Amino acid sequence: RISILTEEKEDNLRSIITSRSLSAVVESIHDEVLRLRKRMTIVETWMDKLCPNKGFIGKLLTDFIKTFCGNANAMIQEVWNTPLYVKPCNKANGDLTYKFPVVVGDSKPVPDMSDCSLGQTGIIDFAMRLTALIYHGYFPLIMDEVGTNLDEVKRTRFFNFVRELAQKKDARQIFCVSHYL
Repeated sequence: RISILTEEKEDNLRSIITSRSLSAVVESIHDEVLRLRKRMTIVETWMDKLCPNKGFIGKLLTDFIKTFCGNANAMIQEVWNTPLYVKPCNKANGDLTYKFPVVVGDSKPVPDMSDCSLGQTGIIDFAMRLTALIYHGYFPLIMDEVGTNLDEVKRTRFFNFVRELAQKKDARQIFCVSHYL
């Protein structure tokens, strides 16, 4: 009888040790899951705050794009004699689309600046590049075959703008290839 009870006791002890061991493993896994959930919450919060489309960086980027477009529009108005304004890019589902609508006169805005006429695209491109160069801290301003898609009035205003830019010494170096005086 004692040998049977001894075997039974050893089996029960093994079961108790196994169950306690499994219980400790389950408790450890549970603690790890809780720790990882807490960490995931922190990481998701940081990702939302640092995301370029939303949160703090998204706000800064959106503000920068609005200011950049405003500065480019100021240059466009120096040359263009009718209303032509680049609007900041849109947000779709919280993400920046990097499509810049353009207001042309009183008509419905053009969906993106790439959809404008060649003359409009040319002056918008010039203004965006010049704005970027100014933000960067000046440059050589390199222009090749500029003004080919502008009418005579706009072309004259464009070259007057470039001349004033050079005379004010805002552009230290200007390289321009053109068939127009």
